[in-house]
Amino acid sequence: MTSIVILSYNTLALTRLCIESIRTYTAADSYELIVVDNGSADGSRTWLKEQEDILLLCNETNRGFAGGCNQGMRAAHGDSLLLLNSDTIVTPHWLTNLRRALFSAPDIGAVGAMTNAASNGQMLPVHYDGLEQMESFAARFNVPDPSKWQPWFMLVGFCLLIRREAYIEIGELDEAFSPGYYEDDDYAIRLRQAGFDILLAQDTFIHHFGSASFRKENDSEKSTKMQALNRRNRVYLGEKWGLGEDYALSVDCSMLLPAVLPKKAKVTLLDFRYGKNIYPLRARHPEAEVCGILVGACPLLCPSPRVAVRRAANLAEAAHAVQAGQDFIVVLTLAAYQEEQETVRILQTKLNGNGQVVYSDANGTYQIGRVGR
Repeated sequence: MTSIVILSYNTLALTRLCIESIRTYTAADSYELIVVDNGSADGSRTWLKEQEDILLLCNETNRGFAGGCNQGMRAAHGDSLLLLNSDTIVTPHWLTNLRRALFSAPDIGAVGAMTNAASNGQMLPVHYDGLEQMESFAARFNVPDPSKWQPWFMLVGFCLLIRREAYIEIGELDEAFSPGYYEDDDYAIRLRQAGFDILLAQDTFIHHFGSASFRKENDSEKSTKMQALNRRNRVYLGEKWGLGEDYALSVDCSMLLPAVLPKKAKVTLLDFRYGKNIYPLRARHPEAEVCGILVGACPLLCPSPRVAVRRAANLAEAAHAVQAGQDFIVVLTLAAYQEEQETVRILQTKLNGNGQVVYSDANGTYQIGRVGR
């Protein structure tokens, strides 16, 4: 059984849609539903009290995302705990697919889903019009496919399924991030440190309206508050784990490569300090042999054991560590090393006959071929 934990905060219409979709698309004996109301004043609490299949926990004030989720998880009895935003609509086979991925191996600690509105590579470019078309799209999309269970750097908390053993091992969400932002990054770091892996189930889609609980002030006020909160929590995450200002940055490395790679192409990604960029690159090119070398990596961040990753103290050491015969060597900050001609020469010797060292800067993307080609 899965314990589904939903936070309610002045989103009655959306919360009803979410719960009705759970009832429609989830086997009744496969879940328990726990709703934590964070002090709503829009009639949410009255409606929730009328629902016989809901365990309702009520707060007089807004305890934020982490605080409310922790409260709900403490009351849970399932072998897995699912944090689900109230502004989501679940779809056919959603929970069955997520549970298959979660229990596919004993070291999987958490699994997430794809959606129409999210960051972190979890968003699909969908073009449905209305809920009926969305449900039809999802029914076609949600076909179980283990080849689409991809290790991922972290998972956004709009739909996060957690193995109970992992929850017991690493504990609750850090409430210092309340009311929200970066608590899901923190949880992912802690999961990997404890030896658990994280999967993105790219065979599972749910609809997400997006940031509904923050839409209570006017747009200008909301934007200012969200930016300040994002900045504060980013700083706290950095202080907690030794992360730099560049942690929030990511590069779509696939944009530096051809859309279609040769079968069994060898690709090495260098200087991806935190390890974010290799995950979507592997997912986009599943038939390629993709590996990464973390240059100057943060020692507290553990990569997925399902991803080929090595560490190097600097770019010169990384260049020597690249295996020969590469089709592409992607260096995210090569522009900063242009004067290190010896390092560039070493990288060139690691290419196959038609291979390329690829990098980009503000002016464009550049390719350097093999020495003597």
